Amino acid sequence: MSEGFPKEVIENLLYIVNRSWFLLELLVLTKLGPEELMKTPEYEALAEEFGRRQSIFLKEKGFVRGEGAEAIFHALDKFSSWRLFEGERFEVLRISEREMRIRTYNCSAQRAAARRGIPHYPCRFFGLPARRGFVKGIDERAEVRCVFAPPDSRPPGIPEEVSCEYVVEL
Repeated sequence: MSEGFPKEVIENLLYIVNRSWFLLELLVLTKLGPEELMKTPEYEALAEEFGRRQSIFLKEKGFVRGEGAEAIFHALDKFSSWRLFEGERFEVLRISEREMRIRTYNCSAQRAAARRGIPHYPCRFFGLPARRGFVKGIDERAEVRCVFAPPDSRPPGIPEEVSCEYVVEL
């Protein structure tokens, strides 16, 4: 499907699609508010499917092999959409053999919200189920816990530059 497309074109198209998604969400949020949209089961299911499709594609194409913590770590760190869009601002850190921490620093969605005068982009409602779908697409035993993501209040000890933090456990 993408044969003949230069890498720069594919990355730019992905950026445009991603940006358009966030602008659409922001429009809906300003009209309806997060309570009306982002807390619905349909929205959560959409987010989880988004994450699951990414990891299933990676497994089908051989970019990620097997299951377990190492496969999840590799997929998140090398091939996830979060790594693609956030680059070095996205961190996956091993906590233990069966646990890893995911952090995004000064993320693009929070910066975009600030530019539009919005206090924060409420990413928790999409971020948690999307990450859950992603890791479960690699290993059904995996669980994701949100430590902090807007609109949550920042817990003590979380640096100001951290936009969100999740823990993946197997």
